Amino acid sequence: MPTGPLLLAVDETLERRWGEKIEALGVYRDPVRSSHGHFVKAKGLRWVSLKLLAACQGLKPPVTFLTRLRLDAVLHDPPPPRQPSLQAVLTDPATVWPPLTQRWPDGTQRHLQAATGTALWYHPGQPTVALRWRLLRDPTGQQEPRALLSTDPDGSPKALLATYLQRWQVEVTFQEVRTHLGVETQRQWSAAAIARTTPVLLGLFSWLILVAHHLRRARSLRLRRAAWYAKTRPRLRRRPGLCPPPPLDPDPAFFDVPGHP
Repeated sequence: MPTGPLLLAVDETLERRWGEKIEALGVYRDPVRSSHGHFVKAKGLRWVSLKLLAACQGLKPPVTFLTRLRLDAVLHDPPPPRQPSLQAVLTDPATVWPPLTQRWPDGTQRHLQAATGTALWYHPGQPTVALRWRLLRDPTGQQEPRALLSTDPDGSPKALLATYLQRWQVEVTFQEVRTHLGVETQRQWSAAAIARTTPVLLGLFSWLILVAHHLRRARSLRLRRAAWYAKTRPRLRRRPGLCPPPPLDPDPAFFDVPGHP
């Protein structure tokens, strides 16, 4: 029986829709078209997706949450005296920055510098949470620093980043269901139909990928190749249901490589 952590990824996506009779229709920030200096709004439906990244038995409490952390987050030592903000840690010449090499979802190796520590996170009216923070910066200075947090203070700092990067599987799913399964092309307006269609298409994508992995274990899959395009792995757009999703480049705002598409 396999054992290990149960990895769940939570993310949201905007399904662009129009129509006066769509009950849940709203106006939201368009994450694809917006940037730090340019805000773009779009009408649509906001879906929150919870995905199982690794199905393992033997999960032991407590549950660990891993997400990005604001650079101006208020952190405390146990008990109260407040720690310096991560922005202060970033600019402090006494901060130790051990080098970190991490494999990115696109297969490249990224060379970063990382600082880590533990702290308490307190919000009025809420229980105090022990956490481990990890501050990442690009030694070339071409990308903005980023911070992560984990509610497992004893967790490995390197494993924290590796686990967080698995969330790009969710971005792959959102991209592929739009491109190949018709998400955002539906034209129904009833609340019941809207509440069923997109979740069913997301579930269908997961089913196709499970079938793909089963078929790849049973036999090798033949690839369609063009003279101008050499492929080494199947793609969903070529053999629907018979291949895993292709790797998607990480968020350009999260240590993207200059010149990398």
